[in-house]
Amino acid sequence: EFPSTLTEIGKEAFTGCALIESLIIPAQITSVGELAFQGCTALKTLTFAAGCAAQIGQYAFIDCNSLKSVTIPGTIKAVAAGTFFECLALETVVIEQGVEVIGSQAFQKCTALQSLTLPASVASIGSYAFSGCEKLRTVTLEPGVKAIAAAAFSECEGLRTVRLPESLSAIGLWAFNCCNMM
Repeated sequence: EFPSTLTEIGKEAFTGCALIESLIIPAQITSVGELAFQGCTALKTLTFAAGCAAQIGQYAFIDCNSLKSVTIPGTIKAVAAGTFFECLALETVVIEQGVEVIGSQAFQKCTALQSLTLPASVASIGSYAFSGCEKLRTVTLEPGVKAIAAAAFSECEGLRTVRLPESLSAIGLWAFNCCNMM
C-alpha cells in the first residue's frame, strides 16, 4: 500500500519486483514513470482508484505476464505507448468513456485478449496498438473514433468482426494486415 503523501512513482521504480501480486494506484498519484512496473511477473490484479488521473509512462507495465484484466478509468486520458506490451495473460481490457488516446504498441502482443470495445471518447488508436493479439475475435469502435494508425490491429489472426463507426476518417497502412479470419 502506498502512503497518502505519495504523488509520483518514478521511472523503473519497481522494475523486476517479481513478488508483487496486487497493485492499487491511488487517486493522488499524478504520474507513473516509464517502465515503473516492468517485469512484475506475479502481478495479477491492477486497480486504478476512483478519481485517479495519473499520466502513465511508456511501457509502465510491460511483461507483467500474470495480469489478467485491467480497467482504464475515464480520468486517465491516454494509454501511453507500450503500457501493457506483452502482458501475455491479459484477457480483459475495459476502457472507460473519457480515455482519448490509445498509444502505439499499448496492448501489442497481449495474446490472451479476446474482445475489445473502445468508447466514443477515444479519438485515435496508435500504430501497432493491438498488433499480435492472436486471440482477439471482436473489436467494436464506438462513434467518435477518428483514426486507426498503421498496423494497429495487424497480426490479430483470430479477428473475425470489426465494427467501424461513421466518425472514422483514416485507416493507416496495414491496419488489419494478416487478420486472416476476416
